[in-house]
Amino acid sequence: MAEPETTTGAGRVRPGRGGPCTGDGHGSPALRLVGLVVRRPDGAPSAPVDLVLARGGEATLLGDPDGVPSAVLRVVAGLEEPLAGQVHVAGGADRPDVGLVTRQHELLGSLTAAENVALPLLGRRGAAPRSWDEVEHLLDRLGVPEASWHNLLEQLSGGQQQRVAVARALVGRPSVLCLDDPTSELDPASATTVRAVVADARRQGACVLGTATTEDGARDGSTVVATS
Repeated sequence: MAEPETTTGAGRVRPGRGGPCTGDGHGSPALRLVGLVVRRPDGAPSAPVDLVLARGGEATLLGDPDGVPSAVLRVVAGLEEPLAGQVHVAGGADRPDVGLVTRQHELLGSLTAAENVALPLLGRRGAAPRSWDEVEHLLDRLGVPEASWHNLLEQLSGGQQQRVAVARALVGRPSVLCLDDPTSELDPASATTVRAVVADARRQGACVLGTATTEDGARDGSTVVATS
């Protein structure tokens, strides 16, 4: 497979293979951040973030809620441009590069729960015949009641909306999962279910980039990266 295109200054390289990464069992990295600088809430540039995540790996960005960690996730997902540095994401034509869950969920109120989950599948080659099966499978696994799958957002609880956002991030089996506090509105049982589904995605090769305010909030075994 060809090496990724190179760029200078701030930019994104996607899809790409990146450089070698050992000890992961999945070959090349799924995600590399190289000197990534984002805008802080006060408008100032952040300190550079450097990170290599193998397929199936996990890292947690430490920082204030809705601060630098959230901005890094949005840049990785392509919703914002970096001030400097590069993002290298492994991917391909048959799968999305990045699945994202934000603190605000960012679901579309004019669509049903299932339609929101299906959005990343639109335009995917060969996805249509089995897309609804995948959507319904994820909603079921995440514990969203079947009776609410075709409800609009205003008819869903906050916890149901959060799980719909997680399902949308997972659909299509992206290479990278960016999860900004994805269990904040869930009861302990629902939060455990979400973590189990995310763990399954990791076992299938996705890497996970999450956020936390303290090291105690990072999952066991996660690489912790302080941001400022």
